[in-house]
Amino acid sequence: MKVTILAVGRLRKSPELTLIEDYLDRFNKAGRSFGLGPAQVIEVEDKKNLGMEAEAALIERAIPAGAVLITLDERGDLISSPDFAQKLSDWRDQARDVCFVIG
Repeated sequence: MKVTILAVGRLRKSPELTLIEDYLDRFNKAGRSFGLGPAQVIEVEDKKNLGMEAEAALIERAIPAGAVLITLDERGDLISSPDFAQKLSDWRDQARDVCFVIG
């Protein structure tokens, strides 16, 4: 199962980018034995500052076809690590890709 993290904006060179690259590397190595990965990050950016509708269109075009879509928001539901692991397992068993969207 391929995992995509779709984010609005660019990280460029930053401490956060270093952390993300480290976690993606670890995920790709450890995930293989569980049928997870590869993981990739896709960044979209509204360079013309056309607003949220333009960002939504960019996001929609970047979502892999047929992927399970998970939108992340600070106001969203909180789930425990074991519950999240079970969800990943279920998606993997359905042979579907997963796309996490961070707006």
